[in-house]
Amino acid sequence: MNIERWFITPEELRRIENPCLVHLTSERMNDIETDENENYWKYRPFDQVREIIAIKYGITLETFAVLYTEEELMMAARFAWLLYWIGCKHIRILVGQIDPSLFV
Repeated sequence: MNIERWFITPEELRRIENPCLVHLTSERMNDIETDENENYWKYRPFDQVREIIAIKYGITLETFAVLYTEEELMMAARFAWLLYWIGCKHIRILVGQIDPSLFV
């Protein structure tokens, strides 16, 4: 695994066709990491975690997922590792500010 390939700049992001942009916040990470009974994802069955991510965030094994946050970068790294663990092949963490034109 080459961790350097997990990062992407705004300029590189512009060249990606149809990325799945995931804005990570503390609330979203809490929702991802635990369920209503405070069960952590790492204690759930592997296939259940994959299904939850696909349903809630539209991320499948083939999705080009780009994670960004205005909070701690560690949140994006933790979610990237979760995606890697469930088998996602295209994961990037945005380094820099998100370009508002990407949402048009």
